Amino acid sequence: MCISDRNYIGLGAYTTAYLTTQYDVSPWLALPAGLILTAVVLSLIHI
Repeated sequence: MCISDRNYIGLGAYTTAYLTTQYDVSPWLALPAGLILTAVVLSLIHI
């Protein structure tokens, strides 16, 4: 399965935007959450 890097960037950006708008989380705290979620999804896909 080949998924482009844009999809991973989009997942991190969507996570950051969702946490910021829906849960009123600071963007500085939402950015690492987006990175962590992207890393977890990436590691699950490439097992």
